[in-house]
Amino acid sequence: MSKRDIVKLSGDGRTTHSAFLAEWMGSVPPIRRRLMDWALKAGWEGEFDPFRLNETASVSALANAAVRARFVALTEYVAYKRKPGRGRPYGLGRCDLWVGDTATGGSYAIEFKYLFASSNGTANTIESRLEAAVNDARAVPGYEAEYRAGCLIIATQSETPDQSIIDRLDRQSAATGRYAFRVGGGRSPAWLLFEMVA
Repeated sequence: MSKRDIVKLSGDGRTTHSAFLAEWMGSVPPIRRRLMDWALKAGWEGEFDPFRLNETASVSALANAAVRARFVALTEYVAYKRKPGRGRPYGLGRCDLWVGDTATGGSYAIEFKYLFASSNGTANTIESRLEAAVNDARAVPGYEAEYRAGCLIIATQSETPDQSIIDRLDRQSAATGRYAFRVGGGRSPAWLLFEMVA
């Protein structure tokens, strides 16, 4: 990628969340490159960028990046979650990612959604997918982590999106996510939009 590997698009840099996310996101591009380099050396055919595959592969790469950034992480762990319906009882479910900050002792339970954005995708689509992730995070009880968040991962359908698409997704991400980042390290950028849950 010709631009910087990590671009912070929104978020107050003075908050605990912003510092945590910036440190974590800074480790994402090297993990993407490392996975793609490994696949190339192993002779795998096709693309091996986790952010262009699906949500599960993306979350796995994010867990690797968290560990690289000095955090600890668990993916797809069993947790009690509020279920839909009357009275919203708790039942067994899974939380997409738990990340613990080894320096501060803080922790985050994060639920993800994935969007393979088309060249003419709308801001409404981005907002609704992020809201779905936030709603999933609300179902995770507060005792699972100090903080809960929803995150939308956006990848472009094109491996080489033109600058107008990148600019549009930058604007839409900054306007939608409380904390939004564009991350490089792959053939095309990926966007991560975070919203904390009260």
